[in-house]
Amino acid sequence: MGTVAIVRCGSYSPAEVERAVRTCAELGDFRPRPGTKVLVKPNMLVPADPRSAITTHPEFVRAVIHLLKDCGAEVTVGDSPGFLGCRQVARLTGIADVCRRAGARLASFNDPAALRDAYGAVCTRFEVAREVLEADLVVSLPKLKTHGLMRLTCAVKNMLGCVPGLGKQRLHALFQDPERFGAMLVDLCRAVRPAMTFVDAVTAMEGNGPRNGRPRFVGLVLGSTDPYALDVVASDLVGINPASVPTVAAAHRAGLGPLSPAETPRVGVDPSEVRVADFRQAPLRRMERGPSPLRSLIRDYLIPRPEISAEKCRACLVCGRVCPAGAIGARGDRVRVDYSACIRCYCCDEVCPHGAIQLKVPLYRMFR
Repeated sequence: MGTVAIVRCGSYSPAEVERAVRTCAELGDFRPRPGTKVLVKPNMLVPADPRSAITTHPEFVRAVIHLLKDCGAEVTVGDSPGFLGCRQVARLTGIADVCRRAGARLASFNDPAALRDAYGAVCTRFEVAREVLEADLVVSLPKLKTHGLMRLTCAVKNMLGCVPGLGKQRLHALFQDPERFGAMLVDLCRAVRPAMTFVDAVTAMEGNGPRNGRPRFVGLVLGSTDPYALDVVASDLVGINPASVPTVAAAHRAGLGPLSPAETPRVGVDPSEVRVADFRQAPLRRMERGPSPLRSLIRDYLIPRPEISAEKCRACLVCGRVCPAGAIGARGDRVRVDYSACIRCYCCDEVCPHGAIQLKVPLYRMFR
């Protein structure tokens, strides 16, 4: 089990972010050898202003590139966004400019290659970007955010961006239950084996994450060579019971990580000094269990579903292009969801560029 470093960082000023990142690396005993080929994998979900807390902040990416270059590493930066290509989203988020100025290569992430891990609990073969296989080390830079399906998107969940293009939607279709989807993500993380994870928690996202939530200043950078332990600590810091996070539970079942922060070695700031007690959680998809008629009732009335705001929707149909179930399409001049086909994966909510999709529980609406 790896040690998790917790370091204060009060802003995205270059000097402050570099200090926090280098402190995490030192506390986590991370220093790649000269000549190592390192893939830096930030969260570039959609093209968004860094102030929105949707993507990893470009100053955070810059600080990690500088750290790696100072160690003599060869650095490539890449991710597979929810829509558009890696280079387009990198340009629109400011990450491409950071790469150019810092001397890192920007990947395309559009050439899939097979990655196998015989020890996977639910999935032993993945199609990942070829740059993942060509790297000696993968360094992950997630943004700390809530998530409607996984409760938290952080170290383990960030690995899904190693799967290029529509491969992510195929995985959503194959592993629809949150428990199985969480187990698949743990299998993917174990296969990719990130050597180090630095979490951008200077400004996190609370509420309807990972796309349409609210930025929330947390003022921290987290770091660890152990992504499973890191997710336990990150969950606890924002008031989420780690055992309720499907990826944490799946990692524990696989013997990869703890369930409690008390079992996790931590260094740096005392967690009790920086824990955020009132961090707003995402509307949570509940587990579908029990006899078939009961599952149907739970699905129809208790599980949050994506609802499209007629006022905000611009009928761009980005949501329809990423929907793994094909449940979203244009009917007349409106975009509508076929709830009988919807698998409640919330991919549409993650990528809507206009914030037109909200997750709402149908039963609650009946009593408003």
